[in-house]
Amino acid sequence: MPKIKLLAIALILTSCIFSDDGDILEKGIINKLEGFEPDIYIIEPDTNQAMGFAVTGMPDHLPNDNLPDEFKEDSLRVHFEGEIVEVSDQERLPAPPMILHEIRKE
Repeated sequence: MPKIKLLAIALILTSCIFSDDGDILEKGIINKLEGFEPDIYIIEPDTNQAMGFAVTGMPDHLPNDNLPDEFKEDSLRVHFEGEIVEVSDQERLPAPPMILHEIRKE
């Protein structure tokens, strides 16, 4: 994995809260990234809004039902728990993909 990509992910992770099983456990805001097909929704954690986690729009990395339709709303505040999906060094993604284990509206 390139050093810049590792550094960006490391900076995100150092400010995140983790559950006992290693999942990221956070509050944040859901937003839709413009200009992508299929739609990409990200969750920007409160602890580091400079970078978000992609939760839709990456069929090679995320299940189709990863983010329920009721959560596909810009600026929606949520509590979430999930794990970051490992991707190859050659892939250029707008945000690290995250498989959600739990999500609820704040």
